[in-house]
Amino acid sequence: MGSHIVIIVGVTVLLLALWIYTATTIFSSRGLTSGGKTGWAVFSFVLPLIGPLAWLVYGKAAADRSAADWTEPRL
Repeated sequence: MGSHIVIIVGVTVLLLALWIYTATTIFSSRGLTSGGKTGWAVFSFVLPLIGPLAWLVYGKAAADRSAADWTEPRL
């Protein structure tokens, strides 16, 4: 019975760490509006495994591309 608690605590800590990392990268992203940041944060909080993974796979890359569009010099 004790090993089940260790597994549950371990998974909980990993999910919490993933969500904190995701929230940090969402709110520090320059390529998102405040509404976009709020939407991604809510999505990540409501779906604690799928949300952060979706952000890391799709959202972060899209936000980085969007930020690059604003910072590259225009000719």
